[in-house]
Amino acid sequence: MLFTSHHHYLGVEADFKNGNWRVTDIHNGGLAKETELSEGDILLKIDQQESSKNVLLNKWLIVEQAKSVLV
Repeated sequence: MLFTSHHHYLGVEADFKNGNWRVTDIHNGGLAKETELSEGDILLKIDQQESSKNVLLNKWLIVEQAKSVLV
């Protein structure tokens, strides 16, 4: 699944387990809440780059802003 956005707040928390970034929480008020994204989904790419290269995700375990997310 791929979704794109011009919205500034996605509100996705994730954790790195078994070599994958898995969604652990979807915040109310974020665009992700309005999509089919679910807890447990694996984040493959954020803004067309491997999830492992996303600075906020790696440092704070959250995706706040992105133009696209591939799960």
